[in-house]
Amino acid sequence: MDWIAPEQVRGARVFGRYATARSCYRTMRRIYSQAVTQLLKRAFAAASKLPDPEQDAFASLLLAELDSERRWAEAFATSQDQLSVLADEALREFADGVTQPMDLERDFPNH
Repeated sequence: MDWIAPEQVRGARVFGRYATARSCYRTMRRIYSQAVTQLLKRAFAAASKLPDPEQDAFASLLLAELDSERRWAEAFATSQDQLSVLADEALREFADGVTQPMDLERDFPNH
């Protein structure tokens, strides 16, 4: 489970060395009340009513998803040239008649 260091969230109530999800939520709500969308506000409001363990699980999932999105963005940003070369190669193979239609049974025998 991911935790947030208290120094990352000013004013958060600290549980041991780490801030709890509920105190982080309350602090984030104060800081970002003008900057977040209505849907995100509703999601945080709903999450704040959950028991602490479920709030922490929700926070961990949210942080993991944001981290995943960041990693994908970085991967695509650094691989555009390589992807372009692969796309050109695939288009040449298609134009040359080297490709064949996808066959689920043949191409994905374990589906």
